[in-house]
Amino acid sequence: MLPGIVLAYEWTVRGAGPRRLGPWLRTLPFLALGAAFLAYVSLVLHHSEVGIVRNTGVTALAYAATQLKLHLFHYLRNFAWPFPIRQAPLVGQAAFSDPAVWVGAAFVAATLVAAWLARRVLPVVSFAILAYWILLIPEASVFPLWALATDYRTYASSPFLFVAIAAAAVHFVPARKALAWVGGAVVCYFGAASVYLDTTWRTELSLWTHSVRHGGEALAHLNLGMSLADPKARAAELREAIRLKSDYVVAHVDLGLALIELGRRDEGLDELLLARKLNPGSGQVRYWLAEGYRKLGRPADEAREAAEAARLDPRNVKYAYRAGHTAQARGDWATAITRLKALAKQDPPHLDSAFLYGFALQKSGRTAEAMASYRRQLAVDPAHVQTRFNLAYALMDSGDCAAAVAEFDEVLRRRPSYDEVHMHLATCLEKLGHSDRAAEHRLVWDRSRSGGK
Repeated sequence: MLPGIVLAYEWTVRGAGPRRLGPWLRTLPFLALGAAFLAYVSLVLHHSEVGIVRNTGVTALAYAATQLKLHLFHYLRNFAWPFPIRQAPLVGQAAFSDPAVWVGAAFVAATLVAAWLARRVLPVVSFAILAYWILLIPEASVFPLWALATDYRTYASSPFLFVAIAAAAVHFVPARKALAWVGGAVVCYFGAASVYLDTTWRTELSLWTHSVRHGGEALAHLNLGMSLADPKARAAELREAIRLKSDYVVAHVDLGLALIELGRRDEGLDELLLARKLNPGSGQVRYWLAEGYRKLGRPADEAREAAEAARLDPRNVKYAYRAGHTAQARGDWATAITRLKALAKQDPPHLDSAFLYGFALQKSGRTAEAMASYRRQLAVDPAHVQTRFNLAYALMDSGDCAAAVAEFDEVLRRRPSYDEVHMHLATCLEKLGHSDRAAEHRLVWDRSRSGGK
């Protein structure tokens, strides 16, 4: 939008008309900057917001009607009375049959007429009006974004509104002293309002409570619910989010998990299955359905949904990790190896994926690869006792009892209650010819099996 603002400045404050070449030439660098940015994000980063604009379910005409109404009856109200400014405000979609839309359209037209009339006497006011509307074009005109209203959309335009008001006041109010007092009072008022509104951001709970109190959409109720520790209160907010937006998949997922937590297992599973029905191609939904099955004690179903989540979104490390973990829990070593391989070879490995990957390799008879994976895990997490135990066992299994004894000793140093280590130490020490030490560990192992007798 910067080229448009530069042209508006040239045509108003500088007094250069559109027929002159100079303003166009001075605008070119800003136009080139915008074009270079768009080319970089689309051709190099391969990222675009176009999908967000196109996949909202709101037509450009309906979005424009809604914005015309919002400019006058929502955003401008916030400038005078900022206390209801909030996240995810609840607004309805407007149509051109709504008289408020036409009032909003008349307001926009009136400000543009005022800018035209003031272009010679008050060129700064003319420029400020044009710049205000230009900066709203990307988000609050005819390009539908996923949210009908977002209170921060006018923040970039707000300096120009204040400049227009201040310039007009200086021009039309001759009493400078009175103007100074009024200006000082306005500064104090907005300063106090800013301090108060900052308090709403103290926690997630305070932020979304404020939004819901002043009228929040489904997203506000969902986020308020998820900031509540009490699952019963959380479920109530999630039901309200679903009431406002019946196909709100994430709300159905979170409600399902909350109901399971409350002991209403069948209702909770029904909500999770409904979320899957609403969006069967979502890896996120399948992941949380797997979590629901885990809470319900259904490991086979958990593993199936976790695997589907990883298939649908193969780049998500969290999904791949769960798919590998659940496959391993069921003894499906081949699937576990497939899902965990990339995670285990990251630098550093994702969580304990190198340990899990190594265990799957070990169970598949690939001992050398398993030991390499265990060592990768221990390099970043030397306190992972089970990894060290598995490495020691693999070393023993491969015939390197001397290295195995060193690792088993380290396991006992870190976890003296790991009784099984004594049995393997006794075996290794006997092979190395250390009969006395082997006997000591054998005695400890026998006592642990007999309950310490």
